[in-house]
Amino acid sequence: MTGAMILMFFGALLYGVVALMFLAFSCAELIDTGRSNRLRLTFAIAAAVFWPVALVVASLAAVMAARPVRPSVEAGRSNGRTKAQRPSDQPLPAKRLAA
Repeated sequence: MTGAMILMFFGALLYGVVALMFLAFSCAELIDTGRSNRLRLTFAIAAAVFWPVALVVASLAAVMAARPVRPSVEAGRSNGRTKAQRPSDQPLPAKRLAA
């Protein structure tokens, strides 16, 4: 019984330390960017309290942002040209030097 209470205390202490780190970094970011207001501070506090959820959401957002964007099939056929036929992809002609 005592061992479980000690482990629960250390778990709560660790959770609180990480929550305070999230809160400190979030508030510092708000102040540095000059976008601090009451609503954003409230969201920073909520993200600090529920830091495991905020960590998962931020990780998913980073993964989605890092994925390469695939052009849609319709975008390539929009003007009837293929990618190789587009004028922007063709090399520029070489300049002739005056003799």
